[in-house]
Amino acid sequence: MKTNYQFLSLAACLAIAGSQTLPARELLKLVRLESDAAAGTPADFNTFASAIINNSNEIGYRATLRPGSGVNSSNNLGIWQDDANVPYGAELIARESFPAPGTGGATFSNLINSSTFQINDQGDMLFRARLTGPGVNTSNDFGIWYRPGGGSGALTLVAREGDPAPGTDGVFAFVDFPTQSDNAGGGEVYFKAELTGGTTTIFNNNALYGYIGGVLTLIHREGDVTPVLPVGSGGPGTTATYGDFTADPMISSDGKLAFSANISGVPSNRNEVLFIRDGGITSAVMQEDTPLPDATGTPTAALISRFTSYTINDSSEFIVRVGLRFGGGVSTSNNEAIITSAGGPFRLLAREGDVTPEGGTTFRSFRNIYLGNSGATGLYSLVFPIDDSIYSAASGGALVNIAKEGTAAAGTDTTYSQLGRPSMNHAGQLLYTANLVNFGTTDNSNNAGLWRTAAAATPPTVDELISRKGDWEDDICGNIVAYELNAPNLDAAGVSGTGRSINDNDNLVVGLITTTTGTGQAEGIYILGDHPPVFCDAPSDQLRNIPAGAGPIAVSWVE
Repeated sequence: MKTNYQFLSLAACLAIAGSQTLPARELLKLVRLESDAAAGTPADFNTFASAIINNSNEIGYRATLRPGSGVNSSNNLGIWQDDANVPYGAELIARESFPAPGTGGATFSNLINSSTFQINDQGDMLFRARLTGPGVNTSNDFGIWYRPGGGSGALTLVAREGDPAPGTDGVFAFVDFPTQSDNAGGGEVYFKAELTGGTTTIFNNNALYGYIGGVLTLIHREGDVTPVLPVGSGGPGTTATYGDFTADPMISSDGKLAFSANISGVPSNRNEVLFIRDGGITSAVMQEDTPLPDATGTPTAALISRFTSYTINDSSEFIVRVGLRFGGGVSTSNNEAIITSAGGPFRLLAREGDVTPEGGTTFRSFRNIYLGNSGATGLYSLVFPIDDSIYSAASGGALVNIAKEGTAAAGTDTTYSQLGRPSMNHAGQLLYTANLVNFGTTDNSNNAGLWRTAAAATPPTVDELISRKGDWEDDICGNIVAYELNAPNLDAAGVSGTGRSINDNDNLVVGLITTTTGTGQAEGIYILGDHPPVFCDAPSDQLRNIPAGAGPIAVSWVE
């Protein structure tokens, strides 16, 4: 249910201004508003989701279309790319029921499966989607598409289930969600795949593919010989063969690839390995059965049993979520840990069952991990006996609590009640949303907010409350606007082509429900930050900018 707002005169607002004091505002720039004409269609936008931003202030987002003008449930969802540096810079990339390039007449069926679409710092767009149409069945109904940045390239099919798999005599049976680099240019995309047909068997049906410079290339295949391993059946220096590829591959902004795989030819307690591929050369980073390091890097009695997830940065540093082998003091209450090589050798950042850095709680489980090119790390976890908690560490430093459910919420007189999943930029800044407990001056009209950490902070600190549900300001187009936070897309990947909600220029993209004197309530996508583009598209346009330091305006909320 949307909140109804009572508009007051400025004099009346100032008279009750003591009820809420707002921080000085940064610039708020509307990118796209509900009811705006949807580029590439005869229809208008209806709702928005999953907005991400690159360092050039180019934004990718999914949106639904307003019914009418031929819009129905089979074609009401699309993906757009928007250049926020120019007025009305939107471009339709893909729409349900529209032809899917490279498929011989099939159309996009369900773009909800493209929720992990990506836009990198070159403006390259990448997504996975489902197909429908003549000849489409369960053996060929998913594919991956790529569109180079710069506005000059066409949307191109990278790989489709049922199509020939290069480097083999088989075809793709399954193509997984892809990832791409941010800055390598020329297209650098990687994905896992399953193969079938030809001489494919259960012993060689898993593969890792790259789409580099427009060429689809087999990188590694199950059954291929691995590089030299740190530990093997014959001791250090042993080689083996690849088995299946396990966790999703990750890529640094400059194109270094991290992936994990089970291997054959070694004892079963040593058969998962974490690899790095840099400059076309693959090498092993860490192998199952390696001792878990402590906070100083000293090996402990606990042994690593799996690599659950990981991220790599441009310095070939890692943050890794690892499982631990039972026995030797390892139980279900402490069998997962976070380690990092940022700032030196691998060391322990956190482990289930350990007391959290701020004390009073213990780590219960881990959700997401983050790593910036600065070496800054981030952690989104559950703690006992409370719940959500967010941590960060400078390169080589210890974790610091940024926000925790039940503790004071920065910039407010209340506490966090629920924390959303953060996003991290290359500089190591974290951006997160949270709900607030209703007490003090907090009620349902202002019980959510958006926060970020300071850039290059050692130790990391919360910078400020960026925006809060119910905040009011004047924009330069002469409108009064209130924000009602609509959950932004805060992606789990820190330095990967999977997209970010905050870029390295300290600009962030959010979805907001706004209220104005001219248009009432509307949903839109906005850039908020120090240096977004500043323009008013036309005198009649609403909500195009909010200047910094506009000053506090109080308002009464009426449910």
